[in-house]
Amino acid sequence: MRPRARPQFESLLRVQVAAACLFASACASLSTSNSENTLALCPLNSEDQQVEVLKIAPLGTPREEAHRKLAKAGFELSPGVSKSVSYCTVWNHGRDERWAMDVALLFDESGNLYQTRRAQSETAYDTPPDTSVTFRGRQPSSTSGRSAPADDEPRTPFANPRTRNP
Repeated sequence: MRPRARPQFESLLRVQVAAACLFASACASLSTSNSENTLALCPLNSEDQQVEVLKIAPLGTPREEAHRKLAKAGFELSPGVSKSVSYCTVWNHGRDERWAMDVALLFDESGNLYQTRRAQSETAYDTPPDTSVTFRGRQPSSTSGRSAPADDEPRTPFANPRTRNP
Protein backbone atom coordinates (compact mmCIF):
# COMPACT_ATOMS: atom_id res chain seq x y z
CA MET A 1 0.00 0.00 0.00
CA ARG A 2 1.25 3.50 -0.93
CA PRO A 3 1.67 5.95 1.85
CA ARG A 4 -0.77 8.85 1.56
CA ALA A 5 0.75 12.26 0.80
CA ARG A 6 0.71 14.85 3.48
CA PRO A 7 -2.31 17.26 3.39
CA GLN A 8 -0.07 20.33 3.04
CA PHE A 9 1.51 18.89 -0.11
CA GLU A 10 -1.89 18.11 -1.67
CA SER A 11 -3.22 21.62 -1.05
CA LEU A 12 0.01 23.17 -2.34
CA LEU A 13 -0.20 21.02 -5.46
CA ARG A 14 -3.83 22.09 -6.02
CA VAL A 15 -2.89 25.75 -5.69
CA GLN A 16 -0.02 25.34 -8.15
CA VAL A 17 -2.23 23.57 -10.70
CA ALA A 18 -4.92 26.23 -10.34
CA ALA A 19 -2.34 29.01 -10.76
CA ALA A 20 -0.90 27.32 -13.85
CA CYS A 21 -4.38 27.01 -15.39
CA LEU A 22 -5.16 30.64 -14.62
CA PHE A 23 -1.87 31.79 -16.11
CA ALA A 24 -2.38 29.70 -19.25
CA SER A 25 -5.89 31.04 -19.78
CA ALA A 26 -4.72 34.64 -19.27
CA CYS A 27 -1.93 34.18 -21.81
CA ALA A 28 -4.33 32.61 -24.29
CA SER A 29 -6.79 35.48 -23.97
CA LEU A 30 -4.05 38.06 -24.51
CA SER A 31 -2.61 36.33 -27.54
CA THR A 32 -5.88 35.92 -29.42
CA SER A 33 -6.50 38.49 -32.10
CA ASN A 34 -9.69 40.21 -31.09
CA SER A 35 -10.92 42.81 -33.55
CA GLU A 36 -12.36 44.86 -30.69
CA ASN A 37 -8.83 45.56 -29.44
CA THR A 38 -7.34 46.68 -32.74
CA LEU A 39 -6.98 50.38 -33.29
CA ALA A 40 -7.27 51.78 -36.81
CA LEU A 41 -6.73 55.22 -38.23
CA CYS A 42 -9.94 57.19 -38.36
CA PRO A 43 -11.26 57.43 -41.93
CA LEU A 44 -12.33 61.02 -41.23
CA ASN A 45 -9.87 63.89 -41.47
CA SER A 46 -9.28 66.08 -38.44
CA GLU A 47 -11.89 68.69 -39.41
CA ASP A 48 -14.59 66.04 -39.90
CA GLN A 49 -13.63 64.45 -36.56
CA GLN A 50 -14.15 67.83 -34.90
CA VAL A 51 -17.57 68.18 -36.54
CA GLU A 52 -18.59 64.75 -35.18
CA VAL A 53 -17.40 65.69 -31.69
CA LEU A 54 -19.28 69.00 -31.82
CA LYS A 55 -22.49 67.20 -32.84
CA ILE A 56 -22.33 65.38 -29.49
CA ALA A 57 -20.90 68.17 -27.33
CA PRO A 58 -21.59 71.58 -28.94
CA LEU A 59 -19.64 74.72 -28.08
CA GLY A 60 -20.67 76.09 -24.68
CA THR A 61 -21.12 72.63 -23.12
CA PRO A 62 -19.68 72.39 -19.59
CA ARG A 63 -16.58 70.19 -19.24
CA GLU A 64 -18.16 67.42 -17.14
CA GLU A 65 -21.22 67.24 -19.39
CA ALA A 66 -19.04 67.14 -22.52
CA HIS A 67 -16.96 64.33 -21.04
CA ARG A 68 -20.06 62.40 -20.05
CA LYS A 69 -21.75 62.80 -23.45
CA LEU A 70 -18.61 61.89 -25.39
CA ALA A 71 -17.93 58.85 -23.19
CA LYS A 72 -21.51 57.69 -23.73
CA ALA A 73 -20.98 58.06 -27.50
CA GLY A 74 -17.89 55.83 -27.34
CA PHE A 75 -15.08 58.40 -27.17
CA GLU A 76 -12.11 57.81 -24.91
CA LEU A 77 -10.75 61.03 -23.44
CA SER A 78 -7.36 61.86 -21.98
CA PRO A 79 -6.83 64.85 -19.73
CA GLY A 80 -4.42 67.59 -20.70
CA VAL A 81 -1.84 69.21 -18.47
CA SER A 82 -4.56 71.49 -17.11
CA LYS A 83 -8.34 71.47 -16.92
CA SER A 84 -8.47 73.75 -19.95
CA VAL A 85 -7.79 70.92 -22.43
CA SER A 86 -8.88 67.32 -23.01
CA TYR A 87 -8.01 65.02 -25.88
CA CYS A 88 -10.31 62.66 -27.77
CA THR A 89 -7.90 59.79 -28.34
CA VAL A 90 -10.11 56.87 -29.44
CA TRP A 91 -13.59 56.56 -30.87
CA ASN A 92 -15.18 53.16 -30.24
CA HIS A 93 -17.30 53.39 -33.37
CA GLY A 94 -19.60 50.44 -33.65
CA ARG A 95 -18.98 47.03 -32.21
CA ASP A 96 -15.78 46.11 -34.00
CA GLU A 97 -14.27 49.48 -34.87
CA ARG A 98 -11.85 51.55 -32.78
CA TRP A 99 -10.54 54.68 -34.46
CA ALA A 100 -7.58 56.78 -33.40
CA MET A 101 -8.77 60.37 -33.02
CA ASP A 102 -6.97 63.69 -33.39
CA VAL A 103 -9.18 66.19 -31.55
CA ALA A 104 -8.38 68.53 -28.68
CA LEU A 105 -11.19 70.08 -26.65
CA LEU A 106 -10.44 73.53 -25.25
CA PHE A 107 -12.34 74.85 -22.23
CA ASP A 108 -12.48 78.44 -20.98
CA GLU A 109 -11.99 79.66 -17.41
CA SER A 110 -15.61 78.87 -16.52
CA GLY A 111 -15.19 75.30 -17.80
CA ASN A 112 -17.24 75.58 -21.00
CA LEU A 113 -16.14 74.16 -24.33
CA TYR A 114 -15.12 77.07 -26.55
CA GLN A 115 -13.04 75.47 -29.31
CA THR A 116 -11.89 72.22 -30.88
CA ARG A 117 -8.70 71.76 -32.85
CA ARG A 118 -6.22 69.14 -33.96
CA ALA A 119 -4.59 67.38 -31.04
CA GLN A 120 -1.36 66.59 -32.88
CA SER A 121 0.64 69.46 -34.26
CA GLU A 122 2.16 69.22 -37.68
CA THR A 123 5.83 70.01 -37.76
CA ALA A 124 8.05 69.94 -40.78
CA TYR A 125 11.19 71.56 -42.03
CA ASP A 126 10.21 74.23 -44.49
CA THR A 127 12.93 74.41 -47.12
CA PRO A 128 13.56 77.82 -48.60
CA PRO A 129 13.14 78.20 -52.36
CA ASP A 130 16.85 79.07 -52.77
CA THR A 131 18.67 75.76 -52.20
CA SER A 132 22.05 77.46 -51.88
CA VAL A 133 21.05 78.93 -48.53
CA THR A 134 22.65 77.04 -45.67
CA PHE A 135 21.82 76.65 -42.00
CA ARG A 136 20.88 79.95 -40.34
CA GLY A 137 20.07 81.41 -43.74
CA ARG A 138 23.64 82.44 -44.68
CA GLN A 139 25.52 81.86 -47.88
CA PRO A 140 28.67 79.74 -47.40
CA SER A 141 30.93 82.67 -48.36
CA SER A 142 29.35 85.06 -45.87
CA THR A 143 30.31 83.17 -42.72
CA SER A 144 32.69 85.72 -41.21
CA GLY A 145 35.04 85.78 -44.19
CA ARG A 146 35.85 82.05 -44.14
CA SER A 147 35.11 79.79 -47.05
CA ALA A 148 32.99 76.71 -46.57
CA PRO A 149 34.88 73.40 -46.24
CA ALA A 150 35.20 71.40 -49.40
CA ASP A 151 32.89 68.42 -49.78
CA ASP A 152 35.80 65.97 -49.79
CA GLU A 153 37.31 67.40 -46.60
CA PRO A 154 36.76 65.22 -43.50
CA ARG A 155 34.42 66.77 -40.95
CA THR A 156 34.44 66.06 -37.26
CA PRO A 157 31.25 66.69 -35.30
CA PHE A 158 31.54 69.30 -32.57
CA ALA A 159 35.07 70.23 -33.68
CA ASN A 160 36.16 73.83 -33.71
CA PRO A 161 36.71 74.76 -37.40
CA ARG A 162 39.58 77.11 -36.43
CA THR A 163 41.59 74.26 -34.88
CA ARG A 164 40.98 71.79 -37.69
CA ASN A 165 44.10 69.94 -38.86
CA PRO A 166 45.10 70.62 -42.48
